[in-house]
Amino acid sequence: MLADLHAWLSELAPHVAVEEENTEDFWRFRIVPNAENACPVELVLYRAQQVFDLAVGPETYEERTIESLALFPRLLEAIGDGRVVTSVWVSSATGITRSVETVVTLDDGSVWRDEHLGPLADAISPQAAEKHDHAYVRYRPSGGS
Repeated sequence: MLADLHAWLSELAPHVAVEEENTEDFWRFRIVPNAENACPVELVLYRAQQVFDLAVGPETYEERTIESLALFPRLLEAIGDGRVVTSVWVSSATGITRSVETVVTLDDGSVWRDEHLGPLADAISPQAAEKHDHAYVRYRPSGGS
């Protein structure tokens, strides 16, 4: 998995800044794209606990179970290709956030998704909420290297 990610990142080198930290307890990878409106991402894999943290754009999802390491190269490549949307569901009446969802579309059309509920989510019915999407662009220009 690491070799695949490093090969992919070497192709992206002119378009991103990368931080990597590899310790006995965890492996952390942070990608900060140069392109305006491209999605920054940080992945932390915890070795002993078999869990991961993932920061995608403005959202952070912590202590998620690692089901397969094969997901991570595909997930990072999809984010780098701009196939990620952050959806914010807000009350139509008050503007209070009901939930925030991140959806990443993988190369085979399947999706990885996760969600945070706002502190007042129970007070806002799904039917009373409107959705605001934020889509991201690719790390490198289309057709460019």
